[in-house]
Amino acid sequence: GLIAALFLTFLPWEIGWSRVCRMYTTFQFLFLAGIYTFYKGFESDSPVWKLNLMGKSKIAEWINAWSIDWRWLILSGLILLASLGVHRITGLFLLSVLIYLFLMFLITAFTNGLASALKSKYLVFFVFLTTFAGLVLFAVPGLLQEVIDLTNFYPYWYELLGQRQNLYYLDVIVSELKFPIGVLFLIGAIHTALRLNKTSFFLLICFGIPFFMHSFIFAMKSDKYIFNIFPLYLLVAAYGFNNIIGSEMERVKNLLTKLKSVKLLSALVNERNIKILVYTIFFAWLPVSRWFFNSFEVPTIKSGSGHLGGFYTNGAVTHRDWREACQYVDNLVKDKDVIITTHSLNVFYYLNKVNFILYRGDLDEIQKYNKTSEDGFKLEPFVNAKHIDSLTDLKLIMQQNMRGWLILDKSRFNKDVYIQREVANLIKETMAIHKTAADGTLYVFSWDHAPSDTLSRI
Repeated sequence: GLIAALFLTFLPWEIGWSRVCRMYTTFQFLFLAGIYTFYKGFESDSPVWKLNLMGKSKIAEWINAWSIDWRWLILSGLILLASLGVHRITGLFLLSVLIYLFLMFLITAFTNGLASALKSKYLVFFVFLTTFAGLVLFAVPGLLQEVIDLTNFYPYWYELLGQRQNLYYLDVIVSELKFPIGVLFLIGAIHTALRLNKTSFFLLICFGIPFFMHSFIFAMKSDKYIFNIFPLYLLVAAYGFNNIIGSEMERVKNLLTKLKSVKLLSALVNERNIKILVYTIFFAWLPVSRWFFNSFEVPTIKSGSGHLGGFYTNGAVTHRDWREACQYVDNLVKDKDVIITTHSLNVFYYLNKVNFILYRGDLDEIQKYNKTSEDGFKLEPFVNAKHIDSLTDLKLIMQQNMRGWLILDKSRFNKDVYIQREVANLIKETMAIHKTAADGTLYVFSWDHAPSDTLSRI
């Protein structure tokens, strides 16, 4: 656990996402807490709260023999419900648990006999959870269709970028920076099988099942959808790494024990110093790795596309940049000026005003919302901003308004699929660009002219 925590601490991807105001870090925390409390309760070595509701009956004795701490299981259920409220893909944990239970039933049958396996907690929980999940799935109106729709979820903004291949997630976890961890993960997985480590086996299942589902079942593929299970990947890798260190520890002990005969070294050769030496040798690579250096750079560099910070945050622009740009506009904007942006919620938060949205990635959401302003513009569902759909729309807005401000993130502005190139060209050719503290990630444009000037310029 400590080795995995060390890996996670210096993981630039983790640091990058923690700086973005999204739900994914909260989701990761709740999901991991739910998994931890479930395993602690279900595979408890020394349960302190047994089931006494049925007195001293044989059924009670049978259930209590399962070594389950029910308090931890109840806590796990509450945490996982909270996690489900943050993100629906928490539901994949149920599938992971079912497969874990079924495989443990088979292992129990193979090692202890079929009679023992039939009375085991693994079969009972597998039958109960499968039956319960099936009843809920078919009894709750629309739930089955919602699950099917979730696997086919394919938003318009993602469709514009082009479909990713099934092996996309494999590329994510064994990319250049993460390749050493990928090697250790493979070693950890092999050690799990050879050493029959139940905890590592559980973690492997909880990582492997969602990883498989995201790769081959779910239509949309984005690294943020495996962000919650990535620490499990690190835990299995850390298990393999720890085993390597443990095996080498004995070799170093044997080697250094021979040096005790040397007077000057005899005082230094002890259990504590040997551990310090071995761990120092095995972790000497970390401070000189690109991974380590980048982890310190991420909090100090610009976010967004084209910057190292953006490389680790999926191109997201931090709120600090939106704040800087919005404060600049807030100092200059007049009451009748119009505000146009590519991200309505951020600008609305800081300026309490957004008139128009310039972003084609949410067209599907706009169509579902199906509301139109009095002057004929489609409305987006977040702050009821009017959607600019074409060059004609933008020209009309400029003709009808003497002054206007545009706050646009570079990631969207520079992609033709999100903003039509003819619209972007008009903005760059006819409007003033302003230098702000957020220049690395955001553009601020404006126009300021009389209506007669507008007609001649555009």
